[in-house]
Amino acid sequence: MRWQLLVFLRTSTILVFDASELALLISAMLKHAQSSLIVLSVSRTYRSLSIIMNNIPIPTEMDIVCDILSHHFGLKNASSLSIGPPKSTLYLRILGVPFFMDSKDGKKVLLTTSHVQFWLNRNPMLANVHLVCEPRIVCKTRTSTFCSIYLDIWDSKSGQKARDILTYNSVLMNGVTTQVQPAEI
Repeated sequence: MRWQLLVFLRTSTILVFDASELALLISAMLKHAQSSLIVLSVSRTYRSLSIIMNNIPIPTEMDIVCDILSHHFGLKNASSLSIGPPKSTLYLRILGVPFFMDSKDGKKVLLTTSHVQFWLNRNPMLANVHLVCEPRIVCKTRTSTFCSIYLDIWDSKSGQKARDILTYNSVLMNGVTTQVQPAEI
């Protein structure tokens, strides 16, 4: 039996690690705690880690994994990451986002995924949303001054996070109140 555990990292730092070494470290610490869990593999996904184990971990075993990762990556506390099973992917679209923004020197610059991520993290409703991949910025034409941003988010099977976001139906992006709606895939 194989079981996947996803670890979402709430840090902007790109973590460098040896996957084999990390798998051995986690397995050794679990064995030391009298657990029969073995880590089969560790890999990076967008802003998260995927850990494949030989069985389903109980909450105390997930706490051990959290503590190991927090210590290994030098995170100040375990709240810098969240851990759990894979979830459903839901798709959202943010409409009417200005495609150009003012830089510090007053020049117009193109919107980037870094800007989008900055605004998502500042929005209380979207700050704890875990993205499956980088946000996608799409303009309908080459001369558009507004764009749409597509988000693929991890959510529960019931889609509660997406429903909460869609209930408010708007977010502030680049100084403009924009509309959020489900995206067609």
